[in-house]
Amino acid sequence: MEQKERASQASATRPSKPTSYPSHPRPAQPIAPMENIKEMQQKLKEEKEAKRAHLDGRHDYILSIVSACVNLEKNEVEDAVLEGNQIERIDQFFSAGGFRHVMFYYQDMEGPEIGHESSTGTNPVSAKGKKTKLFVTEGDDVALTGICVFFIRTNPSKAINADNIHRVSFFYMYLWSLDYKKL
Repeated sequence: MEQKERASQASATRPSKPTSYPSHPRPAQPIAPMENIKEMQQKLKEEKEAKRAHLDGRHDYILSIVSACVNLEKNEVEDAVLEGNQIERIDQFFSAGGFRHVMFYYQDMEGPEIGHESSTGTNPVSAKGKKTKLFVTEGDDVALTGICVFFIRTNPSKAINADNIHRVSFFYMYLWSLDYKKL
């Protein structure tokens, strides 16, 4: 037992041999050329603009209400819902036989989350390194920790158009707070 302790102490006091590295250079990691990144950014911008061209009076009505409820500019709300596939959920809300409700959350989030490809109708980064994001949700995939603006339709069997949206849909706003007594 004592011999093992002495051997380990001796090996601990011996200077270690310098680590030898292979004489051949390490292969360089492939880096995406700047053109590819610019092409991808341009493609995303074009996709977003194509979605923006698809917006009509129904979208304008809903996005204006959301904008007023969360105190963001309408263009910020528009940019947030045009990211990823969120606009598809809104369109399903408008279609005959579509969703009965559509929900928007506006809350602090850490990093890119959810299935919304880092959707950011954003305000500046908060003190804890979280970003306040606006995104469309089912309501069961992410816990509410901020503001929820939701729209309900009276008759899911009828399509919502620009003429009837004021009559066949209603909106509500819910503010989540741990300290509800201060509200």
